[in-house]
Amino acid sequence: MRALFWCVVLLAAAVALALLAQYNQGSVVIVIPPWRLDVSLNFFIASLCILFLLLYGTLRVVAMTLDFPGKVRQYRERRGREASFNALRLALQAYLEGRFGRAEKFAQSVTVTGGYQALAALIAARSSHRLHLFDRRDQWLSRAAADNTIRTARLITEAELHLEAGDSSAALEAIRQLHSSGARHVQALRLELLACQQAGLWKDVIRLSRQLGKRKALHPTVLTKARALAYVELLRQRQGDLAGLQQLWLEIASTDRFIPAIAHAAASAFAHAGQHTLALEIVEQALNNDWDGDLVLLYGQMGMVENVSTQIQSAENWLRQYPQDIHLLVTLGKLCMRAELWGKAADYLERGQRIEMSHEVLLALAQLKERTGDQSQADRLYRQCALSNRS
Repeated sequence: MRALFWCVVLLAAAVALALLAQYNQGSVVIVIPPWRLDVSLNFFIASLCILFLLLYGTLRVVAMTLDFPGKVRQYRERRGREASFNALRLALQAYLEGRFGRAEKFAQSVTVTGGYQALAALIAARSSHRLHLFDRRDQWLSRAAADNTIRTARLITEAELHLEAGDSSAALEAIRQLHSSGARHVQALRLELLACQQAGLWKDVIRLSRQLGKRKALHPTVLTKARALAYVELLRQRQGDLAGLQQLWLEIASTDRFIPAIAHAAASAFAHAGQHTLALEIVEQALNNDWDGDLVLLYGQMGMVENVSTQIQSAENWLRQYPQDIHLLVTLGKLCMRAELWGKAADYLERGQRIEMSHEVLLALAQLKERTGDQSQADRLYRQCALSNRS
């Protein structure tokens, strides 16, 4: 419809021009002594139009001829960019597919600048790392460092790769450079947490776990485990140093003191330092907050003979809540053995044996039989315990 419209317009214009030319009787005299040329006005106007078109066409041809090398250069650059973008896409696709050799090969063919070549270098560095070609990985990272527009991506990549390779100091150096800009990148904090765990920087692990918890950057269970591991290691380092233990225990948040692993390590350390009453309190408070089998067994191994009746009473109170807990029955059996309540000890251990024939129950029964003079039965239980432990 549009083409038809323009055809009608052109036809109407041609008719109008023909009518105007018919009624135009003017003439133009061109005098160039000694010559004189008389032409009609219509012819003169038509000649001017034709001359203008010829001149315009000539100039366009000249301009296009002069601009041809630039057009060729632009065409080649466009083709190069298209080829580089396609190579970058194929490199990323191959890396995600786990075809690391192909990814590095495609990344190497990316030549376009403006950050794209540096991004390709990061893909190639990651691919070389997966192929355990660490020297080549470092070369690619050096290439990427030449382009400051992807500084954050490069430093995150360096931290991840060094961390995977077990080089925590290099990973922490990359994270330090990233933090030097003032921003606290969440992924950098995650990597810093892992690097500090790897390097044994336990105080930093605690600090970072709290920062990540405030940002909800990791699951609370993961952060709790990381913090628990850090406190356990710090408590072990201070074992035998009562003043250091007390200072560290005061620094631990009240909610963290109830974590079973922390309570276990703290109670063991304080018991080793002779603070048996405090060690028992730590275990009792932790168990009242969160029941844990390892803590229950530790409770049966701690304390002084003069306090054993109080421990038995506490354990029997727990038994009302957890009547089928095998760890609690073993603990009660051991506490009763310490108090020389042989009958009650046998009763608790045999109840535990009926619930589960575990290594702990068999070992405690063997020790009970040995203490009560039944050596043949004790030897049989020791053998049975050894077989269960082997399996």
